Amino acid sequence: MPRLLAQRRSFERKILLGFLSALIVVAMVTAANWRLTQASRDAVQLVSQTQQIVNAVSRLNEDTLQIELSTQSYRISGREDVLAERDKQIEAREKTMGSLRELLVGDAEQLERWQQLRAVLDQRIAIAKQVSALRATEGLEAANAFVAAAPLRETRERTVSILKAMDDDAHLSLEERAADQLRSQGLLTEVGWAMAFLLSTLLVSTFVLARRQLLASEADQRALAKSEAKLSTTLRSLGDAVLVTDAQGRITRMNPVAERLTGWAFELAEGQFVDVVFKVESLSGPATGRGLVAQVLFTNKACQDTEDIVLAHRNGGLCPIGANAAPIRSEDGGLQGVVLVFRDTTTERKAKELIRDQNALLEQHVQERTAQLVDTHGLLPVSMTPC
Repeated sequence: MPRLLAQRRSFERKILLGFLSALIVVAMVTAANWRLTQASRDAVQLVSQTQQIVNAVSRLNEDTLQIELSTQSYRISGREDVLAERDKQIEAREKTMGSLRELLVGDAEQLERWQQLRAVLDQRIAIAKQVSALRATEGLEAANAFVAAAPLRETRERTVSILKAMDDDAHLSLEERAADQLRSQGLLTEVGWAMAFLLSTLLVSTFVLARRQLLASEADQRALAKSEAKLSTTLRSLGDAVLVTDAQGRITRMNPVAERLTGWAFELAEGQFVDVVFKVESLSGPATGRGLVAQVLFTNKACQDTEDIVLAHRNGGLCPIGANAAPIRSEDGGLQGVVLVFRDTTTERKAKELIRDQNALLEQHVQERTAQLVDTHGLLPVSMTPC
């Protein structure tokens, strides 16, 4: 029993360890997935932000070119609608510049380029407005003369150079962040597969452990059933009555001889206290069947009572018996119950009575023969001869 209990506790510990390991793996998978998902989400946001920067730089290029063309067209034609269209383009470019400024927060190098671009664009806006004013007030020649002297080419080249640097940097960042995003996704997939493999390994190991324990338990149960069958066969074949109790004195087993002597079927006696089923009386005084069992339970030692006791049958009859009781101990010496063995001593007692009667009759015959000899020969018994 202790061995089975130890095996059970060992199995429970292993199952608990496997369960805790699975929980740890699940927690690790969850944490890793959360971190990688967060990293992937950040990478997506960075890629999106970088793409917006690329688009903004592209629009600035287009708007700057359109503004310059509109200014030249107005300078040549003097049409007010062209001037109005140019002003709308300048307004749109200013909005793009504002959006680009927000997108570049945190990037010191790009912000410095933005500041440089801002200064160049402001200079070109001032030149464009001066050209428009001269064209409107002094005519085409004055406007052309101003354009010839103004640094339009230098500011144009400066604008193109700054925008190209910003675009190159944005495209490089876009490629790097896209690569980071792919790496994060790949790492997320690899970690997922690794965790799935680890969790699967734990589950398979737990299944194998449980299977082994189940097979061992089935083997133990078969061995126990075989032992129980052997014990039952042995008990049934015994000529003595056998009654087994647990550590509280409740009946757990009886053989057919015990059923016959007590008048109790095992189905009715099982679970009853022993003194309910095994009632004995002493010919020399009161006695109780539980006295033997209680004594064994108290002392953890065997005891017996074979003199002058009779067993009360359930139907009221009495039967002389001899009984002895012994403790049932576990592997570690702990008391698990009591085995009570008793037998019908009716034949033995009748034999003893017959012997006593025969001895008494023989003694009577000796005395009678002695008396006859005395009467016939005048002899005195040896015990009566005078000294």
